[in-house]
Amino acid sequence: MPALLFFLRASIRLTPAVLLLASLCRQPANAQWPINPAVNLTIASANDAQQEPVALSDGSGGAIIAWVDFRTGQGKDIYAQRVNASGQVQWAANGIVVCGENGPQDAVVMLPDGLGGAILAWEDARSDTGGYDVYAQRINSAGSAMWTPGGVAVCTASGNQQYPGIISDGKGGVIVSWIDGRPSGTSNIYAQRVSSTGLTQWTTNGVPVKGASVSSMFVPPPMVGDGRQGALLSWDDSRSLSTGPDIYMQRVDSAGVSRWDTNGVPISTADANQHGSVLASDSAGGAFVCWTDYHTAPNTGVYAQHVNASGAVQWTVDGVVVNDTTDNQQDPVIVSDSAGTAIIAWSDKRKGTDVDIYAQRIGPSGKVLWGSAGVPLCTAAGDQYDLHLTRDSQGGALAVWTDARVADQNIFAQRIDGSGNVRWLPNGIAISNAPGSQQGPSIAAEPGGGAIVAWTDGRSLSDDVYAQNVDGTGALGLSPILLLPSNGAGVNADSARLVWLRVAPISKRYWLDLATDSLFTFRASDSTLTDTAKTVRGLTGNQTYWWRVRGFDSLWGPYSSVRKFATVTTGVQEKQGLPTQFSLSQNYPNPFNPSTTIRYALPRNAAVRLTVYDALGREVALLVNGRQEAGGHEVVFQASTLASGMYFYRLQAEGFVQIRSLVLLR
Repeated sequence: MPALLFFLRASIRLTPAVLLLASLCRQPANAQWPINPAVNLTIASANDAQQEPVALSDGSGGAIIAWVDFRTGQGKDIYAQRVNASGQVQWAANGIVVCGENGPQDAVVMLPDGLGGAILAWEDARSDTGGYDVYAQRINSAGSAMWTPGGVAVCTASGNQQYPGIISDGKGGVIVSWIDGRPSGTSNIYAQRVSSTGLTQWTTNGVPVKGASVSSMFVPPPMVGDGRQGALLSWDDSRSLSTGPDIYMQRVDSAGVSRWDTNGVPISTADANQHGSVLASDSAGGAFVCWTDYHTAPNTGVYAQHVNASGAVQWTVDGVVVNDTTDNQQDPVIVSDSAGTAIIAWSDKRKGTDVDIYAQRIGPSGKVLWGSAGVPLCTAAGDQYDLHLTRDSQGGALAVWTDARVADQNIFAQRIDGSGNVRWLPNGIAISNAPGSQQGPSIAAEPGGGAIVAWTDGRSLSDDVYAQNVDGTGALGLSPILLLPSNGAGVNADSARLVWLRVAPISKRYWLDLATDSLFTFRASDSTLTDTAKTVRGLTGNQTYWWRVRGFDSLWGPYSSVRKFATVTTGVQEKQGLPTQFSLSQNYPNPFNPSTTIRYALPRNAAVRLTVYDALGREVALLVNGRQEAGGHEVVFQASTLASGMYFYRLQAEGFVQIRSLVLLR
């Protein structure tokens, strides 16, 4: 090991920030998430169309996105791509093929496998009989298939098996359900359990969900886990021809046995129609159920019910009103939390013309918690529809939808906290407002209240798949990385050089906040910076400062992490006398090109050696080597012959040794 590196590790601690800086000096940044919502990240733009993406978190700040793909010209196939937290695609350009068998593959669903990969299921017409079957595949974090090439057969019974749903079985495998049209079937909904190794666990071609008599063969059955390796399912039920569809439920246990009433549990059999049920787990083996209800026909409202682990309804018979304000409230979506409550959002036409989006939180007793009218998420002009909702990991929810407030369809999003306060701009923030049509969003929640959103995009006049990140504050893109000074460093009171890495792919300017408190209550800001460094002067001595930076490209991006530094006495000779101790100051400017000034102080006459080393510990310059008088000194370091990168300068005087870093940027 070079002597200097050994000394560095022993004496100045190679902090994570210093190691990151050294790495960044050797390798260019390659981040991809744009700040501009008219740009976004291309996931797949192959020949013909890529449509209907579904997205999920990869557990590392990125996402796995799967979609239906027409590139071969032989029908639909299933493709997928992984994108990391920086917006870099991880697999082959335009994605890897999950299933490219003969015939169309469609209606893909997906969930994480818990190891950075995913398990997918889809309807599949590869069979010569012409009917649809259900297949599944597992892909690992590298995009490699883990099960049979082309997928394992979940159900290949006669008739059509379509519109699959998927949940985890709690053991590394999945439970897959589907709408089933086999001629001899005893149910319209069947299910199968598949192990983590791709082996089916129940009866060949699945088990019937007892009592399921669906009113539509084109609606996938909602499904959530029961906490015991089984599943809860709901459906729109057609058994009562006199009143129209009703809402029923059933539990299927870990062995594939229907555990509740043979006919299913009635959730709402009220007069008029109930349809479009959705489910969210109550974290206690039961579920919250929500649906569109024609109690006040011809208008519609949103109703809900809580069913416990035994299949007993907990609230008012036929459900409680979530909202039936005026005109139509319909197409609800729902998420729940561990506090026994649920957040519900829906399409709302109370204005009489445009369709808006509202939300409500409902408590354990079935009481609405955000006022009788609910909370508006978006009331912009035009229609907002195709709504999706996910938990934000902080007691609230993220909503994303297709938005027609302008001529083209765009993708917008909103975040709401557990108290019913919208956290982003009124009417939401634009995830994508590129030319052409953007529609069919899917959302993958990320830690910190943010998300990655994917959608079908028509900006190139042929459907492609695009994606965009958004952080918990509603900002798109990536934040700058702060370089210098290191967090907690001491700097001279007369000036401090603040340095950060440029945001990729583009930032037109930067916003710098400098404050005397960590909450930035008392701060000075500069939003005009085009460079990635600024020297701030006139700082107060013996004061701690906090700073952060964000970039701009059409909109302001997210703030960087926050760093602090403190102004300290340098030890350089002052009017009242000599320095009281040896000291080595931070060079100025830093980063520099091609020269910088290094200051140091000697409390008494001493033999001085001042040297500069590269990151590998090789000496590249000897600046001082001799005896000097007590007092303040400075020397100019010229680096015109050196390459860009991180260097270290070392002062040795009698028994005193100190090392600091400096950065040469060409």
